[in-house]
Amino acid sequence: MSTLFSFRQPGGAPPVAAPEPAVPAARRSWEAVHALLTGPAAEACPPPAFANLTAYHYCVHQALERGKPLPPMLSRRFDQLAAQLAQQANQGTWPVAQLDQACVAAWLNTQLATSGHARRLTISTRLDEALCAEAHHLHQQPDAESQRRFWRVLRYFSLRLPAAAEALPVLQALLAQPPTSSPAEPLALGLVEGLAAELLLLLKLHKAGLRHASLVARIRTGISKLLAVRHPVDFLEGHYSVFPHQLLPASEEGTFSAELSWQRGDLGQSLLLYKAHELLQDDELIKIAELVGLNTLLRTTASATGVATAELARGAAGLAHLYRKLYQASRLAAYRDGYQHWLGQTHTLLRQDLAAGRYQGQEGDLLHGLVGIGLVTVASLTDTELGWDALVL
Repeated sequence: MSTLFSFRQPGGAPPVAAPEPAVPAARRSWEAVHALLTGPAAEACPPPAFANLTAYHYCVHQALERGKPLPPMLSRRFDQLAAQLAQQANQGTWPVAQLDQACVAAWLNTQLATSGHARRLTISTRLDEALCAEAHHLHQQPDAESQRRFWRVLRYFSLRLPAAAEALPVLQALLAQPPTSSPAEPLALGLVEGLAAELLLLLKLHKAGLRHASLVARIRTGISKLLAVRHPVDFLEGHYSVFPHQLLPASEEGTFSAELSWQRGDLGQSLLLYKAHELLQDDELIKIAELVGLNTLLRTTASATGVATAELARGAAGLAHLYRKLYQASRLAAYRDGYQHWLGQTHTLLRQDLAAGRYQGQEGDLLHGLVGIGLVTVASLTDTELGWDALVL
């Protein structure tokens, strides 16, 4: 096992090691979370949370026992998850929670297929067919909830790649349809069901082999829309963010917030601009990405970030992971420092959260519960890239 903050950089660069004294805090945080995620409350989680917990246990194995056979517990969980989804496919209804569950299964299936494990998590042809039909139906519905579910199905098929080549033509057919908008609701711009999340997924699909011009045009249009709503930062006036977190319907006026999190506060947009540069090769995107991303490092107080918990969606663990991603995208040491700072804050806030019983009943929640915190903390104990963030990025 490597030391804390030792994670591989892109391009095969050597791991980045942090001072040894930080290791005990990281280990203690992960062990505290792990004890709860292997306890009776977690084991009683309903099916959607069960899927998240299965992904967590797989990541723990990859982080701490890589190269060893998968434990029987994981094999049983794979079979249970496959059975739950087969039953759901026969029912023909797909609430958001079940779509998230399908995404986890798709990710695990691909991980197992590409990592050399003899064990597999079986994805039935019936499940693919049911979700393809659901996506075509959802795309015809203009309401925001249907569109959110449509993007989840797109993520499902993206996670089937590259293990399932048959997912590529399905994605091509779905994306060939003109995009549907929902002007009656505000347009979120962040990483939680927002524009940044959608564009990152489209960039990932282009990289996976979807090369038609309409996809690139959609990415360009989205980036242009985002850049058009930038706003000057003025800390004295309380204007902390360059980008609004949403655009109001009709007027498209931006709503700004002092929150710095997974869903608000510029980190998602900065990561998007770094990734967009890989495709569009526009150096201005890198300049804006750095200006925006580095500016967020000045925000560390509660009043400037709104961070009061350790969770992924609106807490310290989410910030730590996003700075890790920004470092990997840019190799700027300042982002590595941001990762270290917010990982330390995760340890501190986690102790407070657990003492207050904050995550009771939310053990298996990825964005708001213990699973997300567990994944961020166990990732800090290894130089193996676990890849779990494909579920939400």
